[in-house]
Amino acid sequence: MDDRFGDNPFFVLELEVGCTSMDVMRQADKLIGMLELGVEKAATYPTPAGDKPRTVDKVRAARARLLVPEKRFFDEIWAKARAVDGAAAQAAGPDLFGALWWR
Repeated sequence: MDDRFGDNPFFVLELEVGCTSMDVMRQADKLIGMLELGVEKAATYPTPAGDKPRTVDKVRAARARLLVPEKRFFDEIWAKARAVDGAAAQAAGPDLFGALWWR
């Protein structure tokens, strides 16, 4: 199953939706460096569905995805959905947009 919250590039990189391409590249480079040095606080990242493990491969994939406007668009939608209510979004599962509609 697709984990739209856990694998969302904005969550992996811990960036806001309005970030620039330069922000994406800087944050990815910083996180890769921290992971390679074994910095513990870089090993996980928060999501509405709970903390997830972060790897160098996940960071690289998140960076690549956020640098492609067509792919970034869909990730922005899911990242914005988090702002409504993480618990409600998690409970709604695949019908997230239906749950948001009634808010």
